[in-house]
Amino acid sequence: MKPLDNIELLSEMALFSFLNEGDAGKEGLMFLSGAKVVHELYRRYTQTDTIIEALRADAIRKISAYVEKNPRASTDDQAREIKKQIDDFAVKVAVVSA
Repeated sequence: MKPLDNIELLSEMALFSFLNEGDAGKEGLMFLSGAKVVHELYRRYTQTDTIIEALRADAIRKISAYVEKNPRASTDDQAREIKKQIDDFAVKVAVVSA
């Protein structure tokens, strides 16, 4: 059995509460289920996953282009370029995810 992420754990806790306590657990389960649906609809509407995957592919393309253009670059130069591209990718993901 794989570990539950936070949302899955909260869902299981709400379901357990509903099964054991009735109305109080039912309200929690309804709230959590509604929040999950809204979150998924928002994620699909904004297509965040697709955008992030495109940003990842762009970062990889830029790193590959650097290595191809600079086959004799030192390991330190390559590491600097890779770090630069990863940092750039992280900033873009943060903007998209905000």
